Amino acid sequence: MQGNAVKMAAAEVKQQIIEFAAAKLNPNIVYDLDIKDQWIHIIDRPERGLSYFDVVKEAIRGRDGQTIIGRGHYTPHRKGMVSPAYSFGVQAIEAGVDPDTGRIKLINCVTAHDSGQVINPLGIEGQLEGAIAMAAGYGFTEDLLMDEGKILNPNFVDYKVMRATEMPDTKVIGVETYESEGPFGAKEAGEGLTNPTAGALGNAIYQAVGVGIKNLPITPEKVFDELIKKNKRKKS
Repeated sequence: MQGNAVKMAAAEVKQQIIEFAAAKLNPNIVYDLDIKDQWIHIIDRPERGLSYFDVVKEAIRGRDGQTIIGRGHYTPHRKGMVSPAYSFGVQAIEAGVDPDTGRIKLINCVTAHDSGQVINPLGIEGQLEGAIAMAAGYGFTEDLLMDEGKILNPNFVDYKVMRATEMPDTKVIGVETYESEGPFGAKEAGEGLTNPTAGALGNAIYQAVGVGIKNLPITPEKVFDELIKKNKRKKS
């Protein structure tokens, strides 16, 4: 939704700039102009135009320094939906577990995500890698300890977030589709992929040593305790 609103606001700003440039170029109608490659030009005669930067500076100067502002708003058109579109993703994690200590090591993480029409591939890669780091943190290391409502580890020394050295190798697979309700066919990328990470990690640990951890974070202590219980059940 935000992307559509931003697109509308940008279109309004563009129109204001074009109207200012039209007064200087004197075309027949305002809509004969377009902006491309930092050049405001007459569509039928692209060689005739003005520098985008020069026009913007003059437009702001002509408004006594006031910013050129555009406004946009967007409401999903599909009945009953709180979002114009939903994205989809899948994730796989490879983890190693030391059965003698319960220590866990994240080895690999593969993420596939439907982002609609990809506009900024590097941005999507960064968003999805960031989602892995954030979700792996709450699934693996971030243990918020409390005693009668008081937080016992209110600092980043005792509250363990994922560090670069703890991050697994990551691979991001972008699945391109086209979303008619999205800006230029795009959809979100990032926050949605914080959902499957902890579950994938729990499944990887179960596949490795046969114990299931049902509460987060999945710490070595919890894995070790479950391994002891498992061994006791085997002996009884």
